[in-house]
Amino acid sequence: MAWAYVFRDPGTMNVLKRISFFSYEQVSVGKTKRIHIEHSINNPPQMVSLEGLKKDQRSPFDEQIEIKCILYADGTGWRSPDADPKTCEQLVKFTLQPIRLGRHR
Repeated sequence: MAWAYVFRDPGTMNVLKRISFFSYEQVSVGKTKRIHIEHSINNPPQMVSLEGLKKDQRSPFDEQIEIKCILYADGTGWRSPDADPKTCEQLVKFTLQPIRLGRHR
């Protein structure tokens, strides 16, 4: 799955920062699975608005997760209408065509 952690200004809803991630989980056919996404945001946006500070001085942003692409083991998948095609192509590359380390000639 390719996803993004997005920080928005609560007053204008403008994107202040977007951080992209890839997560890998196996889910069997016909099964459901709750996916717990752990992240470490070491560098939140450096600018805040007055509206954001009024909302919460410790976390003056609207934060959300946006799922961009989901890739299935058979090579099929789903892509959000607003996803950059390159993001989904990277997911395919890193998942279905893994880089073989230690096999240099």
